[in-house]
Amino acid sequence: MTKVGTPFRPELSKKNPYYIPSHRFYELKHRCLLYYQYKKWLKDLDLLYKHWFMVIRKDGSTWSKDPTGDAAVMRGRLTSRIEAVEKACEEADPSIAKYLLIGITEGASYEVIRVRYDIPCSRDYYYARYHKVFWLLHMWDLKGIA
Repeated sequence: MTKVGTPFRPELSKKNPYYIPSHRFYELKHRCLLYYQYKKWLKDLDLLYKHWFMVIRKDGSTWSKDPTGDAAVMRGRLTSRIEAVEKACEEADPSIAKYLLIGITEGASYEVIRVRYDIPCSRDYYYARYHKVFWLLHMWDLKGIA
């Protein structure tokens, strides 16, 4: 079995205040890595929904009786996921929120962010806030907020 390389440990100690199980961490991480895809889908939604929702089935019916309503629901879901990621980064630490957003949505390590963007904090501080972002997303999911 091949190991997936990451610059950090996905599972923290259970004593860590931001502990979540590693599989849950990866679920949230992959959702965050779709951030730019969500933004693209949101941008393209008005153009795509007419074609996407009105696909004709072999039996002559359509996938949706209300493509406009379905597009509105999808817009809400995409917007909610985009905003949750941005809000979690801001809440984890407003002073490094833009660096956290780069790290969790692009998969960039602290070292890459330090070199490219001159991040104003230490590696340990960054990764503590990085894990706090995922903990916040996890907690909001449990509460039905995100």
